[in-house]
Amino acid sequence: MEKEIIDRTEKALLANGFRVKRLERKEDVKSYLMSVMKEGSSCAVGGSVSLFECDVFSLLRSGRYEFHDRYEEGVDLKEIYRRSFSVDYYLASANAITEKGELMFIDGRGNRVAAIAYGPDNVILIVSTKKICKNIRDAWLRCKRVACPKNVKRLGIDAYCAEKGECINTEFSDEDLLLGGARGCRNTICSDTLILSRQTSVKDRITVVLVEEGIGY
Repeated sequence: MEKEIIDRTEKALLANGFRVKRLERKEDVKSYLMSVMKEGSSCAVGGSVSLFECDVFSLLRSGRYEFHDRYEEGVDLKEIYRRSFSVDYYLASANAITEKGELMFIDGRGNRVAAIAYGPDNVILIVSTKKICKNIRDAWLRCKRVACPKNVKRLGIDAYCAEKGECINTEFSDEDLLLGGARGCRNTICSDTLILSRQTSVKDRITVVLVEEGIGY
């Protein structure tokens, strides 16, 4: 990703009320998190390949934090999701980000988008700069053509894009952009879409960590 585009995206995010931290490498993510997350604080995560690839879970499971681990064997997932609304820090990623400083998320269950939209007072989003798109339309197409097909394969979900590698709807007319693909797709993971255009409810609530390395989907 060109530095000029990253710079423009960072400025737009700041103008939209988000905090921004730029990191060159995925190896820098853990040390950054340790510098901002107080020891003993509670935390939870949304489903995220980026967090795994940055080795964030070794930090969260180290005993340094009170981690409500959705991946722990035998846990009550519904209870974990509910607790996630009141933790000190919620960590996740975004499916796409625009040069105008907008963030896009697509969920199957809605637990991640709900917590990000109105949940913990501190949300930290670990997002690769490879996810930067020119506008909302391009961000949506990235989700449907890149992120969602890869996620359904990873999760073993029997959805159309797992088999075909593309969304069931290849037209994506402007009139039907958001709904396109969810209708008629068995076991769709595109049930809940969140677009954050501005952060105003709690000052500095959401921090976007731009990682200048290819991570996640």
